[in-house]
Amino acid sequence: MAFELVTGKAGSAHIDSADVGALLAGLGGSGRYLLATGERLAVSMTDANTVSVGTGDLIMDGRHVRNDAEVTVKVSNGGQGTYRHDLVVLTYSRATDGTGVESVALSVVEGTPAATADAAEDPDYTEGDVLSGSVTASVAIARVTLSGITPTVEPLVKATLLPAYYYDSKPDEADVPSKPSVVYVKGGAEYIVE
Repeated sequence: MAFELVTGKAGSAHIDSADVGALLAGLGGSGRYLLATGERLAVSMTDANTVSVGTGDLIMDGRHVRNDAEVTVKVSNGGQGTYRHDLVVLTYSRATDGTGVESVALSVVEGTPAATADAAEDPDYTEGDVLSGSVTASVAIARVTLSGITPTVEPLVKATLLPAYYYDSKPDEADVPSKPSVVYVKGGAEYIVE
């Protein structure tokens, strides 16, 4: 089908996740970013082996992912005299069995222990791109840095604003996603943020 009236009545179910994903990507950008909701997926260590991820919403290649309750994942123990980076990763999957069922899951990708902090590197994971048809795609939402047996955690996905024309007041330039220019209109005034 070439043209489809997605938001019109068709007499049968016809709106799918690809339709909504394309809309969200067109409105807010095709990347991976947090929305200003809930706890913005705040991360913390609740003990030496548990990462807590707070509530919030994420747009991932046009797919809206919501976390409506605290979720925890486990990290493996560090080792005395070693350094390691682990990543807390949210992975999108689309079934290839003909159903096309889509889901997301949170996991930890464990890094390789290193002898020095400078040698510790983030582990590899498959980013993929849902909009380009990837069956799996992942986004690292946090990094756990283990210095010996002591873990610390930091967020990796930053909160962003939707395009500026959705706001009642001019946004702080530091909060505007990097785009060539954003036009903001209020009461006939136009602002260009570069």
